[in-house]
Amino acid sequence: MTKQLEAPPRVADLLPVRIEDGPWMPVSNLETPVVTIEGRTSGILRLADDDTETMDIWRHMRPLRAVPQVEAKPGATILMALSNYKIDGDRYPFVAWHRYGNGKTMFVASDKLWRIRYEVGRRHHERFWAQTIQFLALSRLMAGSTRVAIETDNQSYGVGERVRVFANVLDPFLEPIVSDQYTVHMMRDADGEEVQTIDMSPVSGVSGFYEGTVIARQPGTFRLLAPETDRQIANSPRFDVDDVSMELLDPGMRFEVARRMAQIAGGMAIRSAEDLPAVVQSIRARSPIRTERAELELWDTPMVFVILAIFGAGEWIMRRLQRLV
Repeated sequence: MTKQLEAPPRVADLLPVRIEDGPWMPVSNLETPVVTIEGRTSGILRLADDDTETMDIWRHMRPLRAVPQVEAKPGATILMALSNYKIDGDRYPFVAWHRYGNGKTMFVASDKLWRIRYEVGRRHHERFWAQTIQFLALSRLMAGSTRVAIETDNQSYGVGERVRVFANVLDPFLEPIVSDQYTVHMMRDADGEEVQTIDMSPVSGVSGFYEGTVIARQPGTFRLLAPETDRQIANSPRFDVDDVSMELLDPGMRFEVARRMAQIAGGMAIRSAEDLPAVVQSIRARSPIRTERAELELWDTPMVFVILAIFGAGEWIMRRLQRLV
């Protein structure tokens, strides 16, 4: 009996995005790449010790001229978007990754990465690709001997932040196991106490791959365990949760969000003090001219009575001096 070989996956299946037919879409020369919150916490796109400096480095990719028509697949993580460019209202997946089989694939929607060499040479360019290769290959090497590979999208989180958990589940013949869900257990590493279970759902289009989320509600180090029947063939990744306020997780300016809020509220968003004259003009244009009408009875006004009394007394005195009275 001859076993029929399965056709190899297409490149389109491997990518974390769907590429639409048609020419590349032109973008404004002011459009710049923006590292998302997932990109900051993952560290893949970090090119400097400071987040602000990292964002300034990525702005050197401007102008982008044009980008392909793509949209993120379910389960994909967007590490970098564009400052204002949207696809049907969603963030544009400028740099995105997802799990495929036992590994990961990444998509970069531009050929302008060479621009980050500006004035510094290859330093930032090499750092980006070194971090990318490490991110894509390390988990494969660490979990390559297991049939159940469990992984989180980051190694550290803040209290209240969402933890994304992935699992790739294979049978003894290394074929994907398809099920309605797959459950992993979240354990506190210090005492081994179970915190909660995470019911993961299958990812559409990727057999044997499951994804779930859990909210990090308390600080500490936690470990993820497969079900009891799979623990001998599964890895057990750890992650840390720090007691950091939600405001400090993403302290950067998000002008596009501010602009949308201003539109909804009927206001306007500004970037610097240079925009203040426009704000003043807008306020003046919106200020209504209010006209009020009031009627005053002169005879009820004391000042009018005093003036009339003075004129009357003056007239009497003049007439008295002229001996007219």
